[in-house]
Amino acid sequence: MRPTPSFRSVPTRVHLSYPRPAPGPDLHANLYRFGQPRGPRPLLCYVGGAIDEATYAARASSEPLEVLEQLSRATQGDGLADHDFLVCPALPVARETGVLGQDFLRHLRRDLLPALGAPPSAIGFVGYSVGAYLAAYAAFRELSACALAMVGASNPADAMRPFEAEGQVEELDWDAIAERLRVEAYRNVGDPSDPEGEGLAALPASLPLRSTVLGGPGDGHRFDFYAKTGGYKSAFRFALRRMNRAHAGLPD
Repeated sequence: MRPTPSFRSVPTRVHLSYPRPAPGPDLHANLYRFGQPRGPRPLLCYVGGAIDEATYAARASSEPLEVLEQLSRATQGDGLADHDFLVCPALPVARETGVLGQDFLRHLRRDLLPALGAPPSAIGFVGYSVGAYLAAYAAFRELSACALAMVGASNPADAMRPFEAEGQVEELDWDAIAERLRVEAYRNVGDPSDPEGEGLAALPASLPLRSTVLGGPGDGHRFDFYAKTGGYKSAFRFALRRMNRAHAGLPD
């Protein structure tokens, strides 16, 4: 069994669970509250990779120890000072709207953000694989989002497609998004989720994006590859740096 990572500032864990308004397992996430949860605070939100419904349901009774370990490495065991850390497994299938990104955004706004007690002062998203697509979908639309870090991103360009419902098409203001949001991506050459980096290249040219290649062909798409090569550590550090500056009202 993997040991629970330790932090100098011990967070309070809150397990969040919500009945799903459509057939399937109940929705859930883990919220870790560092410091004293008073007033608006920065929120770091991690979204995991693709899983099936059985795995999603099973994770409701466990802690995301691998993810906590990466956060511990990124903060050198210090944890976070007066921050919230939200760990969300990727939704296994779109049921409410037919669009996975829209379902995740609805879950975030309807269930997860209200659980904080106050709107976050700044949000940094970190996503892996399909979770990178979900994180991007939310970051492009949440006005408090200031950072997006994608690790082994799968179909990130799909996140910029406008959502259509009942004859209405949403409008995304890419100039405004580029003004508030900074993006980093970590991938390896030949990662089957985006072997040539075409998904990243399809994102709007106005979006401030820095892409880092961590490995070569054959390194695959595994969580542990990106953990060993420092992808998660760099992603969390980037998001935290951006969140803290935004929370303090400091420029880039």
